[in-house]
Amino acid sequence: MSSGGDHPIEVGPLRERLLGDGRLVEWEHHDTIGSTNQRAATRGREGLAGPALFTAEHQSAGRGRQGRVWESPAHRNFYGSFMLQPKVEQAHLAPITLVTALAVADAISSAGFPDAAIKWPNDILLGGRKVAGILTELDTAANG
Repeated sequence: MSSGGDHPIEVGPLRERLLGDGRLVEWEHHDTIGSTNQRAATRGREGLAGPALFTAEHQSAGRGRQGRVWESPAHRNFYGSFMLQPKVEQAHLAPITLVTALAVADAISSAGFPDAAIKWPNDILLGGRKVAGILTELDTAANG
């Protein structure tokens, strides 16, 4: 899927499978976008029910923890955000970053890279080098 003037790319069978079996309700891919997290937040506020995936070849305004700038050179890495809308009490959301990091490290290990490790609290290392960073954001309504 493409939007905002980006040209469409062929993401192939993976996209068809994830959308076709209901694992995702939407997958947007952009050549360039300010921030995949910001796009996910905007679509959530617009009523998209998720789960959804937002990916880009380049982010011009990516950010990390505590508002730090996140460098996103074009065509060098995977830049993506998953939008989920879990029905969870706010009190149970505190460990979401760590749980997400554990899931990513486990997935990398399951793919044949057993030395995947977590650098507290949100980075994934492979062979001592950072391969992923987790940035979780929460946007709630007044009624929860």
